[in-house]
This record gives sequence, structure tokens and C-alpha cells, in this order.
Amino acid sequence: MKDVLITSEGDNELRKRVSSAGENLGHLSLSKDDLLSSLEELAKCLQEVKQSPSHLIQNAIALTVNSLGEHRLLRRPKNEVRLVVSNCLSEIIRITVPEIPYKDDIMKEVLQLIVESLHGLHDDKDPTFNRRTKNLDIMARTRSFVLMLDLHYDELILQMFQCLIAEIRKRHPNKLKTDMFDILSMILDENDTVCKQLRYNLLDIWRTKLHVSATAYDFARSFIELKIEKFREQLTSEELVMWGLQVSPSL
Repeated sequence: MKDVLITSEGDNELRKRVSSAGENLGHLSLSKDDLLSSLEELAKCLQEVKQSPSHLIQNAIALTVNSLGEHRLLRRPKNEVRLVVSNCLSEIIRITVPEIPYKDDIMKEVLQLIVESLHGLHDDKDPTFNRRTKNLDIMARTRSFVLMLDLHYDELILQMFQCLIAEIRKRHPNKLKTDMFDILSMILDENDTVCKQLRYNLLDIWRTKLHVSATAYDFARSFIELKIEKFREQLTSEELVMWGLQVSPSL
């Protein structure tokens, strides 16, 4: 009984914090600094919310979901605000998966904003680096990218691939590289339409080495080596010859 009471009191305190931060977002007259402060507080609160939260927390989150889905936040021009909005939205998706928190048209903008936040991962000294890696971590852990597949946002998936290839660096933590690897691997396993273009992109990087860093090339090579047998199964005989994969399993 004591444990239940403690949990209830904890939920009530978190509910108040989430509700307060969500209500603050509804004030149209907020300055940029006040808006940023409210969003940062909301992001902290949402990080404390577990999946399948209590009804008390769910009710508080409902107001937040509506506020974050408004165009005035999704289309905010200031990059620092957009990044923290993407953190909040990533947490909302984490909490609600496998349910989709928004209608399709809003969901597309939400996912675009999260993919946009991955630009900048190359600079691990930037103050925003941890916010960007948090979004990537949530995407990998919850497989929220599957929403892009379910909603047939193939172009957005390809944009994400190009972004990850452009941003990866040798000095990155292994966890970050593993998240990138896992996301692309699962996408290739999930979707036939988009994975064909992704295979071509990976193979093109491997064969030409053009317009990519040495780390991106090593990433593509490692990926192909791991998936080589599957690639051979999925490519036509003409494509195998074109990519030079028909003779030896060694790259």
C-alpha cells in the first residue's frame, strides 16, 4: 500500500510539471527565451515518463501533444527552438509507440523535424550534440522509423540515410555508430521498395568512394560485408555483374 501511495504521489508531481510546461506552450505571447525555457522543461519531464504511463500522466500528455503538433511550433524558424521541439516530439513518440500520436499530415512534419535534427551530428563539440544523439537513440531503441515505412514516407527515409552517411565521423562514440547501423539495417529488412534505393546508394559509395568521408566509406563497406549474402539474393544477375558481386564473397 505504501509503494502504491509513493508511486501515486510521484505521478501526481510529474503530472503537474508536464501540465504546467504544456500550458505554457499555449501562450502565444511567449518570447523566444521563455518558449525555449518551457520546451526544455517539458523535454526533461517527458524523459521521466515511461511507456504506457498511468492515466494521470496520459491526461497531462494529451494537452502537450496538441500544443507540440501546432504549426507555429513545427514550423518555427529558429533552429534552437526547432531542435528542442524535436526532442519533445521524440519523447512523445517513445511514450506512445506503437500508437501514432498525430494524423498523417502532422506526423509527416513531426518526422521531418526529427530527421532534420540529425544534421549536425558530425560536430560532437557542439552544445546541441547531446540533444541530437538523444533523438537518434530514441529512434533506434523504439524503432520509431517504422512509422516512416508504415506511412510510406520513402523520400524521408532516403533523406535520413543521406544525412547519417554525411554526419558519421570516426571520433563518434560506438553507441552512436551502432544506432546508425541498426536503423539502416532494420529499414533494409523491413521495406522492399525503399531498400532497393538504399542498396544502390551503399554500393555506389563502396564502388566510387566519391563525395563521402573515409568514415562513411568504411561504414558502407562494413554494412555491405555484413549483408553481402542478402544483397546477392536481392540483386538481379545483371546487377551483380554491374556491382562486381558475382564472383567472390570478399569485398
